[in-house]
Amino acid sequence: PLDEEAQCRLMTLYAGSGQRAAALHQYEVLIRTFKAEGLEPSAETVKLYRRIREGQLEGPKPERSGAAVAAGLAAGHRVLPGRPSLPTQTTRFLGRESELTQLRELLGSDDCRLITITGPGGMGKTRLALQLGAEIAGSYPDGVAFVPCASVSAVEYIVPAIVAALGLAPFQTAGMSPSQQLALYLRDKRLLLILDNMEHLPDGVDVITAMLQAAPAIKVLATSRERLALLGIQKSLDAELFYFPHVHQHPTLTHI
Repeated sequence: PLDEEAQCRLMTLYAGSGQRAAALHQYEVLIRTFKAEGLEPSAETVKLYRRIREGQLEGPKPERSGAAVAAGLAAGHRVLPGRPSLPTQTTRFLGRESELTQLRELLGSDDCRLITITGPGGMGKTRLALQLGAEIAGSYPDGVAFVPCASVSAVEYIVPAIVAALGLAPFQTAGMSPSQQLALYLRDKRLLLILDNMEHLPDGVDVITAMLQAAPAIKVLATSRERLALLGIQKSLDAELFYFPHVHQHPTLTHI
């Protein structure tokens, strides 16, 4: 599902960091997706778009900027923004207890840092990931963050999308790239990142690898139509079987 609030945060993030064209492109992607579903954006989203288009973006900012967070960490201080939140689900989640149990066991394993739920579009990968995140959120002191990647058009926009999902303002510390500042922020965190719809960003594995190497206590749950090729830290849960109860076979787990 398209999380309109998250997309607005990403638009605000782009505009606030001087990437006005990227912010406007994000709105265009949102509109196309909504039209395909027969939906219309909220009045607040349209208003945000107009402010960005006219170069007059105003409105609430996150309580702590990315620069302040990075500066605080560099000084040895533990700086915490508000806990990230998951999109609200409007329908009940029924069944699939065996898959949830299997995923919980995998995330509880110390040697499993990344899990990918794979399968064709429309198989319920996102809904399964969100349900799992909601059920195990209490196990992660720094929260569970949902990062919608379907409208992330290029690898360089993955980090801004993660920053937006964490509720941070753009990183602007001189002498450090956004990726480096994100790694610095995450280094002592215990959180779960849900990266949704990663199949069109195969080079995004480099971003994931850097995060996992920099932050030993974070874990990543990704959804994708293809497996993410990260050696040694991934297990893949095949979602293609989830909606076929007549098939007496468990989803396959593969070490890659």
